[in-house]
Amino acid sequence: MDSQREEKNISIKQLNISKDFIDMSSKKYWENYHELYMEMSLVLRKNIEKTLEKFIILYFPSIPKDVLLYLVENFNIFKEGNGKQEIASLPDLKVYDIEGLSNREKLDFYRLRSEIYFLLKKGSLNFEDYEAKLSQASKLNHKDWDLLGFKGSFLALKALCKEEELSYLEDFIQRWNFPNDKFYKKFLQLLERTEVSDEIFEDISREHLPKYFSNFLKGYLYYKSKDFDRAYDIWLGSNEKNPLVSVEKRYISRIYEYLSDNLIDYLRQEGVLKGYVSIPVTLKDIIRRRDFSYDLKNWKEALRFDLILQNPQLKQDALDYLRKNYRLLPKEVVSYIVSKVPIIPYENVSAQEYEEIVNLPRLNFQNPNISKDVAEEFYLKRYNYYKNCCNRKYTDDYYSLKEYGFDYSTEVIRVGELLGEEILKNKPFDFTKAIKKIEELDMFQDNLTIDFYKRYIDAYNNGEMTLKTLREMENIDFQDLVMGKELYNFIMANSYRIAGEKEKFNLYLKKLPEDLKGKFKVKLPLKKGFFKRLFKK
Repeated sequence: MDSQREEKNISIKQLNISKDFIDMSSKKYWENYHELYMEMSLVLRKNIEKTLEKFIILYFPSIPKDVLLYLVENFNIFKEGNGKQEIASLPDLKVYDIEGLSNREKLDFYRLRSEIYFLLKKGSLNFEDYEAKLSQASKLNHKDWDLLGFKGSFLALKALCKEEELSYLEDFIQRWNFPNDKFYKKFLQLLERTEVSDEIFEDISREHLPKYFSNFLKGYLYYKSKDFDRAYDIWLGSNEKNPLVSVEKRYISRIYEYLSDNLIDYLRQEGVLKGYVSIPVTLKDIIRRRDFSYDLKNWKEALRFDLILQNPQLKQDALDYLRKNYRLLPKEVVSYIVSKVPIIPYENVSAQEYEEIVNLPRLNFQNPNISKDVAEEFYLKRYNYYKNCCNRKYTDDYYSLKEYGFDYSTEVIRVGELLGEEILKNKPFDFTKAIKKIEELDMFQDNLTIDFYKRYIDAYNNGEMTLKTLREMENIDFQDLVMGKELYNFIMANSYRIAGEKEKFNLYLKKLPEDLKGKFKVKLPLKKGFFKRLFKK
């Protein structure tokens, strides 16, 4: 009973934690407190531990780090959560008795200084908050070593984020000694150089300078020396948490056109600068990147009206590119270029070039089966295969193209080749090979060319061409078909012949070369009434 009464008396008189700055900042005070703590019962200790945890959370800015470490190591506190780790990661700021300040003012000063530190640590861009706290803290103790260091970093951060001159930082360095003053002096000197290195970040101490801000300053040195790729790599080349990423993106968005081509492509593809700048595709990009040339959207960006007005040479460059590469471009792309850069035979293109450009087949250039490494070679061979078929030069091109991988456009050309080969035979058509190839393509949605062929073959095999089918074939624009003009004229002539429209049959017959005019054959047996339709006037 006497022991319990004695413990109760001790808890009342001595266990209240002192809020006096001199006490709480003194290791000796806490050592004495710990001796008393060890004499308590477990129940009372637990109550004291809860109280001490709350006390540290509230007053840690006014307690030296070595004292804080003593507390967490010797008292059974912060067993849950990451309180111990957070205390261990705190900066070792100077805590001392400030002459002329009341106890409350001392505590306020260290609280304000700590709040400024945490603003810097998290990368706050609320500069009004910084200024308010710095003003209040400076009124209490404007010569504090660590406070001066935080103010120096604040002046640098504010100036660079707002893209202002660093004159305030320069003046501050002249007036005060503070943590990192040597670093900032060297930093300002390096800004005047055209070549920089990382040595300042290796050889000079940067006390309490957050990693993100040290990284930002390093990138800024390369940015100012116009090594923009290096600046980008430092700023945005990693996935580390970075509170200044918006500032860095703003800087990069101003000079993105000076980055390396591969980096520009990456920024555009990944949308890294989305919301800051739109990176248009230029003719220069298209010229260096064959895959860019297949996308109509890229050409609409590269040949914008305002760009052509600003740079008349752009039209000539686009024309030169077209003349050299039209065989490797989608028809819609070529049509768009021609709409911006009109071509005139015998003036800015040859007659052959003009004919081939305006009659370019509508082929597919978005084929994942064709490796990018061989795409240009493949597409050129495919075009030559198409031209050979148009000119009735039937070779083994198809089989060599198949080795690159499946390509629907190649298969469509193949159907036309099989039909063309059959036309040259001196026996009735049966379309066996063409029909088989069309059936192989049934799993795909018919394009206009296959649909056109189907209508013709069905009509021919049935010996009847309905007016509806004929009008549907007429309404298909030849420019949308993948076939030569001779084959198209032959099919239309034969279709009108089957339909019994003699006038239109003769019109298309005249367009054919002499050796094809006698190739019209009709498959038997004939349906009743066929000759009446054939010779009707």
